[in-house]
Amino acid sequence: MAHALGRLAAAAAGHWKRSLAIVAAVLVAIGAASALGGGAFVDSFSTPGTESQKALDLLTQRFPAQSGDTATLVFTGRDLKTNAAIEQTRRAVQRQPHVTGVAPLQLSRDQRIGFLTVQYDKPAQDLQRAPGDRLAEVSKLGEQAGLEVSRRGPIVDQAEQLSAPVGELIGLAVAIIVLTLVFRSAAAMLLTLLSSLIALAGGILLLRFGAAFTDFPSFAPTLGVMLGLGAGIDYSLLIVGRYREQVAAGDSNRDASAKSARMCATASGATATSKWRT
Repeated sequence: MAHALGRLAAAAAGHWKRSLAIVAAVLVAIGAASALGGGAFVDSFSTPGTESQKALDLLTQRFPAQSGDTATLVFTGRDLKTNAAIEQTRRAVQRQPHVTGVAPLQLSRDQRIGFLTVQYDKPAQDLQRAPGDRLAEVSKLGEQAGLEVSRRGPIVDQAEQLSAPVGELIGLAVAIIVLTLVFRSAAAMLLTLLSSLIALAGGILLLRFGAAFTDFPSFAPTLGVMLGLGAGIDYSLLIVGRYREQVAAGDSNRDASAKSARMCATASGATATSKWRT
């Protein structure tokens, strides 16, 4: 495997324009196949045969109104027991889609803290963001009456999830800074990031293509980006660093590329063997 990768790297280094064109064509082909395949990631999970799955199936069958997730509205203020805004909030929430019930207001001993528990007919991951957004909107009734209103629960967490990959973008920015400091070269930094991002794009497209044949959870792409970006930058850093050492030692571009690829394959094999023995 190491020698095959070395020959492939040498060929790519000798004809880099043709190699980039082939990579681009392969990515386009995988993307087209994943689009035509109609694969989609799923949000429903089951573990057949387990006690927890049996309990969940029984709950869904016998008590469907109680089989979903819940949300809690917490009110802070004075004289909550007689506050009309809380009752208005309860009635408004009761009329919202997928709400099967709202428990009576529960109060603390001093009646300055109270909460309403909202029951939904489906899990938060099936309902997506809309129920949590509606709760945020109806909370304004209590806030306009001078109450402090807080929300918690899976329904609220689902609505507050960030749609933009903020963590990945921060990690990429940190990688740019670190690679620039390590290599002291913008070209080497860009080469490292570009190669890892190309590999990551291919992996995500293959994952989408595989979703047409089997179920993958909706968080699989996010997990793939996190792991793929880390591993891609790690190995790209290893290869580019070794390539620069070989060029500095007098090797040609083809020879340096071949040796770098062989070294990476040997290191990967040694790591895998060590983990297997452990």
